[in-house]
Amino acid sequence: ACTATVTNPVSEKPILSITNELDKTLNVSPGSTVTYTVKATNTGPAAAPNMFVALSAPDPATGLASITWTCVPPTAPQGIACSEVTFDNTDPNAPIAKLANPVPVGSFVTLKGVAVVSTTLQSDDSVSLKATDGTNPAVHDCHVTTTCEATATFKVTKPELKITNQVLPSSQVAPGSGVTYT
Repeated sequence: ACTATVTNPVSEKPILSITNELDKTLNVSPGSTVTYTVKATNTGPAAAPNMFVALSAPDPATGLASITWTCVPPTAPQGIACSEVTFDNTDPNAPIAKLANPVPVGSFVTLKGVAVVSTTLQSDDSVSLKATDGTNPAVHDCHVTTTCEATATFKVTKPELKITNQVLPSSQVAPGSGVTYT
């Protein structure tokens, strides 16, 4: 009899999951601020060395006049301390959050970006910001059950200004008498 053994290789690379949320997605006016919350989690099966989260850079022509990124101190034991996170802004087109030490399985880092919406935008313009796993693919895997990038989008609404002018009293006025405009 002839026997055969088939082995399916299992990745030992960490798998990262990234989420990206906005504090508001509607009724955002030019010149106002929006806050992005990006969370990167190592879902396993191994610690994630050299973890980077790449963030879209501000671009007034596409919607964000500026953005300031900070680390959110963890409130859960699995959270990564902010002292482990540094921001590399040497390339203004690709700011990156770097984690100093390997990220254990189940651990996460939360980043907050406060952005100023460009004043050149028009009503119904959409603005998106993408966060991606910026780590070398030889080190980490994207997996079908997680997402290695996340995009948050908002829509711009410009308030409409309507001015009306009314004269009181609205009936005929005798010459020399006063009127009130409201």
